[in-house]
Amino acid sequence: MLFAVFLLQSMNPLDIEGVWWTRGGNAQVEIEETGSSVRGTIIWTSAAAEVAAGRMVKKDDLPDVYRIGKVLFEDYDRGADRWENGTIYSLEDGKAYASSLRRVDEETLAVEGCLGIFCRTQLFTRASDDEIERLQLVRSAAVLVERPAP
Repeated sequence: MLFAVFLLQSMNPLDIEGVWWTRGGNAQVEIEETGSSVRGTIIWTSAAAEVAAGRMVKKDDLPDVYRIGKVLFEDYDRGADRWENGTIYSLEDGKAYASSLRRVDEETLAVEGCLGIFCRTQLFTRASDDEIERLQLVRSAAVLVERPAP
């Protein structure tokens, strides 16, 4: 029990640098400290990986291809136990929302986005070294085709 308490106290909740899986495991976000803030950039998505491998994907997946290198969140202030007052960008609607980031434990990051008083939290999971993928796609080289109907 004492060992578990020590581990809990030794984890710095502001230490969030590294690569994290988004909820659902369809993207990886690399978080880096940038001066007095942090920034999260998309380095891999499942749809982009399909295109890079030469596989056909649905036209509905087109936006995923262009997300590599996109900043997902930025401009946070260092709080006592979280990064706060930052901005998270919704990839679904393209809008920016108020956000905070905090470590739940060694392997889990809570990412909160708010619109006024309404907030939603998603849990990201730390990617292990052998799971980290990086894709560099050139827009003109990525050709998407509709999957044929069965």
